[in-house]
This record gives sequence, structure tokens and C-alpha cells, in this order.
Amino acid sequence: MYANRSAPWFHERHVPSASHHSLQLAEMSREADMSANIRDTYAVFPKWSQPFWTLFTGKPAVDEQALFVPSCWTYLSVSMAIFLGGIAGSFILLINAGAPLWLLPCTVGLTLYGSRLLILTIAHQCAHLRFCRDKRLNRIVHDVLSIINCTQDYEAYRYDHFQVHHSLKTFATLQDPVMIFIRQLGFTEVLSKSTLWRQLVLLSISPAFHGRYLFNRWRANLTCKRLSRRILAIAWWSAIIAIFVRYPDLRRPIAVAYLLPVFLLYNISAFLELICEHVWMRPLNAVSPRQRTGELIWGRFCGEAVPSGQGAWMWLRWTARMLFYHLPCRMFVLTGDAPQHDFHHVAPNNPNWTVSAYERRDVIASGQMEDREVWGLFAAIDIVFSNIATAREHSAHLDYLEVEA
Repeated sequence: MYANRSAPWFHERHVPSASHHSLQLAEMSREADMSANIRDTYAVFPKWSQPFWTLFTGKPAVDEQALFVPSCWTYLSVSMAIFLGGIAGSFILLINAGAPLWLLPCTVGLTLYGSRLLILTIAHQCAHLRFCRDKRLNRIVHDVLSIINCTQDYEAYRYDHFQVHHSLKTFATLQDPVMIFIRQLGFTEVLSKSTLWRQLVLLSISPAFHGRYLFNRWRANLTCKRLSRRILAIAWWSAIIAIFVRYPDLRRPIAVAYLLPVFLLYNISAFLELICEHVWMRPLNAVSPRQRTGELIWGRFCGEAVPSGQGAWMWLRWTARMLFYHLPCRMFVLTGDAPQHDFHHVAPNNPNWTVSAYERRDVIASGQMEDREVWGLFAAIDIVFSNIATAREHSAHLDYLEVEA
């Protein structure tokens, strides 16, 4: 039986000489509803609806079982159908006079959702050689997905992510590619939390940010070392540019249906996910690299406690926040298996990645990992920014800032 843990992650240890910081984080825990019991409140809904709430929140009920375990190819097919369906829907709306253009946010959103599923989950598993058993097929699938989404090629991504980010010696250190990227964008300990939040908002609309991000993505696609991959990328994007130039009537559909979600919106989605992927800059008591990893990972879930009362206003507020805050965060930022990314660092070779939410729960129940979680994307980002803003003050406890020998 799964033992539900109600203690939030920062209550497990207290950093010496950091009482004010601990109290600040404790106050944040109450505001962020960082309790492992939140998912239990969804038991008020019928049992048949629990798989829906698992898909929505990213966390299954205690005694819930997966309805089925999709194969890697089923997961890929569904994700690609969402991606292509969104593009097709946007095209239909844009080339037909009198079409209901108010549906465009939905179709563009589906394209972004599909794009993030293809890269954040499937291409990621390909890099770990866990999408399928055939190493060559893993590389081929990654090549196709990374070309049409203009993301990092297989070899470069596998090195940065698999060999550096996952390494016990370099995870979350200044050598970690994610930490390097975050700090290059100005998210460092010299800024206050309010300034970090302001920087995040301004960054999402900054031409310099998008220009830099797109330049890096183009460079990764068109200058990769493997010649066959480079030729395919050049051929694909040359074809898109040729169609864009040759057929003026298709410029708006291509720009809105494909380039907007795959380029600009993807940048925002990817960075919002990265900035809170781990508890960056958290004061640590770790005595080993493996323990350090355990202290810096968490589950990020979408949703909040179901109202316990019967008041109409409470239910209206809960419904509005679920629809207009948590649902967009789940679809467009914490996509696919992102809520269970902590489990991925504990068991990166787990073959059942298509049902990682259930795997995470079972591994926690077996005592192989601790249950640290935060509910709400903005709550997670706020905690990360609190850690960054106070990192200089607690530098003695930021062991990960130095690479261990």
C-alpha cells in the first residue's frame, strides 16, 4: 500500500545558520499548497474519472491503476497526430474565408502541445536509448523530431543531457548545460526575487531572447557533425523557405500554423519548464553527489485541492483556476512526463516511461525515492527564485556550485 507523505521537501532538513531562509520557505509552502495530500482530495469525484485527473495533474490516485500501457509507437503516433492536427486545423482556418478565426488559439495551442510532447518526452527518451530497443531507430526518430521542431541534434543533445546533466558529478553544478543557459540569461544570485520575476516576464517578449534562442536552435540543426543529419535538416528547412517564398498565399498559414508555435511559443514553453525543472540553487546538506541529486529534484504537478465546502464561490474559483491556470500550464509547459521528471533522475532507464506517473508512485511506495513535490507552475518558479535570490547569503551551503572531484 502506498504511504502518502505529507511533508513538503524543505521540511526534511534544515540548513545551519539559515533560520530566516527556512522560515521564508515554510511560509511559501503554505501559500503553494505543497502537500502530498492534494491529489487525495480528488477522491470526491467518481472512480471512473480518476484517470482523467491523473492526466490533468500528472499524479495518480493511491490505488489507481493505468487503464493501459501504451507502446512507444502508440505514444509517438498520438503525439504526432496532435502536432499535425493542430497545423492542419490552423491551415484550414486561415485559407478559408469566413472561417471562425477565434478557434486559432486552440489549433495553434495543439501544435505547441504536440511539439512539446515530441521533444520533451519522446526525443528525450530517444537520447536515453529508451524509446525503443533498437539504437539506430532511437537516433532516426530523434533526427526526424528534432529536424521538424528545429531542436538540438541527437549527438549533441545526448552528450549535454545524458553525459553531463545526468552525471552525479556535474548535475546542477556550474558545468550543467541547463544551469549555464539559465545564468547566461541573467538569472543569477545578484538579483532579488522580484527582479527575477520581472526578468522572466520581460524575457518572454524580448526579441533578444527569442533571437538568441532561435540562433542556437538553427545552429544546432544546420551545423551538426553528422553529415546525413545536416543534409536532412538543410533539405527540410530549404523546402519550407522555398514554399514560403514561392507561394505568397501560404505565407500567413505557414507562419501562424507552423512557425509561430514551433519557434516563438516553443521558446517560452521550454524556458518556463527549464527554470523550475529542479530546485536550482537550493541550500544543501548533501554529503554525497547522489544525495545532492535527491535534494534538488521534485515532482511538479498541476492542480490544487478540491474545495471541501459546498459554497458555489469556492467551486467557481477552483474551476476557473483549473481551466485558466493549471490546464494551460499542464498542456504547454509541464507537458507529457515533465511532472514526474524527478522519477526520471532516480530511474532514468525505467522502460515504462509511457506510464511514468504510476511508476513514480510505485517507486516512492517501495521506499526507493522520497516524495518531494510542488503544486502549481508559478509556485515552483517562485521557490526557485527565492533560492537564487538568497544564494549569495547561503553560499557556504551551496555545495553544488563547485564540481566535486
